[in-house]
Amino acid sequence: SFPTRRSSDLRATLSLCSSRGEVFHILDLPGFRGCTPGQLRLGSVAPHMPMFLSAPRDLAVLQVRDLLEHAVQLLEAGQCDDAIRLADGGGDDVQGLRHIVCLKCVAPDLRSGSFERACATIGRFRELEAPTWQECIMQFDRFGGLQYLAVNIPVPPRSTRLPQEVYDDALGRLVAFPSALVAVLSWWPPDIFSVG
Repeated sequence: SFPTRRSSDLRATLSLCSSRGEVFHILDLPGFRGCTPGQLRLGSVAPHMPMFLSAPRDLAVLQVRDLLEHAVQLLEAGQCDDAIRLADGGGDDVQGLRHIVCLKCVAPDLRSGSFERACATIGRFRELEAPTWQECIMQFDRFGGLQYLAVNIPVPPRSTRLPQEVYDDALGRLVAFPSALVAVLSWWPPDIFSVG
């Protein structure tokens, strides 16, 4: 994609989109600066082979990856912000993408005991699935920070209702933190967890 500018100011970018056309990542192609859309050619030899982008003075080889592979590469490069944007932008179409990105983003903060920061990271995701919440509850408990996460677990009416076992799991693990357990029991609607 190209913004409407003139000659040498023209930036060449490659936009990654979801299947609905929502742009979730833009890659700048500096070697193609100043090229017009008519000068660029995108092609490939076969579906499983790398694609190429050619211009009058340069050639770029693009490896086609799925969103999960791209998210893992971003995380390995320490680009959690971009990985979260990718997961939220294309996560509906790729099963497990938000789950993997969320857990990999919070893991360093949990290991270092930065529980507030880990909670803030979880809050950046939109509508995490129940298995992700369950795994987050287990990981926060494992590192001794479940009392920080408990107030962030979505409960109706402000958020989507999770399966009852997620709430039961959190309550069972909060027994080690009595003040957090009492606070959650007084705040959560009684119909979302089992009384027993």
